[in-house]
Amino acid sequence: MELNQNRLGKLPRYEQVRHLIQKQLAEQKWQIGEPIPSEHILAETYQVSIGTIRKAIEQLVRDGLLTKIQGKGTFVKYPDFNSSLIRFFRHRSKAGEPVIPTGYIENITAIDGKAEINAYLQRKSNAPLIYIERTRHLDGIVMVSEKIWLPFEPFQALLNLVPEQFENLLYPLYINVCGQLILSAREQLTFLAHYSDPYLQTQADEPVIKIRRFAQGIDGTVLEYRESYGRAQDFFYETVIS
Repeated sequence: MELNQNRLGKLPRYEQVRHLIQKQLAEQKWQIGEPIPSEHILAETYQVSIGTIRKAIEQLVRDGLLTKIQGKGTFVKYPDFNSSLIRFFRHRSKAGEPVIPTGYIENITAIDGKAEINAYLQRKSNAPLIYIERTRHLDGIVMVSEKIWLPFEPFQALLNLVPEQFENLLYPLYINVCGQLILSAREQLTFLAHYSDPYLQTQADEPVIKIRRFAQGIDGTVLEYRESYGRAQDFFYETVIS
């Protein structure tokens, strides 16, 4: 496979290879958790040196797309977004152990375009959307209420599922059902003095934490806009500065 000099010719060769491998990852040539071909095979495929392949793979590892396992090879990686919930909300079981609340789909439907949401998704203002209401439960209590908007075309297959078919984690489902891989996300956190939610059942004067998430695919396209609401009393944030 020759490198595309018209589009990528100005980039270093390892960057050209990185872009081509990234494109194949986006097209799911290799599945999550599977090994990619060896460095020797990739060097033959792209007609470059082993050193060039290694530099390209190292960059993809830094990008979070691949992971190296000593003695086994290089594997397609899937990011763990559960760390976000753990980072912002401290939920514990009755035994005092840290836990991740179980997710339930309350509602999923196709809706007309909303200009504000489509602006976040970098789409035309009237582009149709899929809207999901999701709750996260712990010991029978709703701990987090989520509102999720997705572009209609890439995710319309989700409408064929009933709520019971949704997994606790949505992003693996996005891959398996819709072929859409979420690679990274940008999050913004704010406090709300007053917020009414039919699922969260907070008191009128109870402060709430709102987390906005802009989740992106491999090419940087925003594929999901999400708002998560949780009680301020459960809020927890820790960072290490060194």
